[in-house]
Amino acid sequence: MATRTQLRNRNTGKPGNGGHFDGFTPAADEDISLSSLMVIDDDIDVFYDSPIEHVPVADVVTFDMGEENLVADTQRLASQEVARMGMPYHLVDEVAGETLAAVYAAAASARKQGKEKHIHGGFIRHIARAQLAMKVDGHKRHESSKGLRIWKERCAELAATLGRALTRTEEDAIADQIRQNWDKPKHRPTVNFHRPVSETSLDGANEENPRQFAAEEQTDREGGARAHNLADLIEEKDLTKVQARRQLWNVFADEDGAPEARPGRLSPHSVRKAKTNIKDAVETARLWQAGALTDDDAASLFAPFGDLTRGEQDAVVKTILARPAYGHRMWIGAVDFAASTDGYLA
Repeated sequence: MATRTQLRNRNTGKPGNGGHFDGFTPAADEDISLSSLMVIDDDIDVFYDSPIEHVPVADVVTFDMGEENLVADTQRLASQEVARMGMPYHLVDEVAGETLAAVYAAAASARKQGKEKHIHGGFIRHIARAQLAMKVDGHKRHESSKGLRIWKERCAELAATLGRALTRTEEDAIADQIRQNWDKPKHRPTVNFHRPVSETSLDGANEENPRQFAAEEQTDREGGARAHNLADLIEEKDLTKVQARRQLWNVFADEDGAPEARPGRLSPHSVRKAKTNIKDAVETARLWQAGALTDDDAASLFAPFGDLTRGEQDAVVKTILARPAYGHRMWIGAVDFAASTDGYLA
């Protein structure tokens, strides 16, 4: 076997070798194995007889729901925020993509700086809400911007004709008329496009502290907090989706100032009659607005909500018409909820 000195001095003839160990290649007739080199030169860092054990560095970014579930969870939370704000469902993918990009950017920044960051549902919701707010107040949506301009012009014209400022109800009626008569129904201005949406900046948001988001929710309307609570209960398996759907009417009624459904209000017979009479709550609501609804159908439409004033009936109709894509299903949920006796679980 070659000695250490022989190994160090042997010149293999390779360029740059010059007899040094880094380029040593044994000839075919030399009985020198790699294992022998490792034994001989166990003090040289280039060769090791066993791998060095590196202690894994902990990721500074943690995900409440697991990073592998981030895409699905972001899609779900974005969908909930779009529904909560009464905006078109086709925005879900766009908002989810923008939210996901912002979350990944925040995670990458934290890893680069070595700064711990905790990404939880509240943080993701916060970003999704900000993205949605910018689509209204930031005028990213052309139809909402155009609708707002038309609304201001019509309000000014009516106010001049009446010789007074318009009431909120009159302003809302003009906005609703603009939406209903939009030339492209699938691309109408968003619900409440004429009302400012409070923008929340990501700058200064304490995403590390979930309690801050709980505190921020106190400034939201109760309906939004209820919607979040429902989502949490479903996620934690404390509430089924069927139970949650029964309560969606009350979530949006809170936001719209409309009457809520109350458990135990309807008998099984009343439920069957209401569902038999009302095949499409959205179309029925439009007939009511036009004064073309029969008394029997009107009684069925408002059955889940008890005895209502004319103004309260109008509020129920507006809540249905504000969400035509799922207004009927919300109304069905209200009927089922009014027939139940288990109370408002959220």
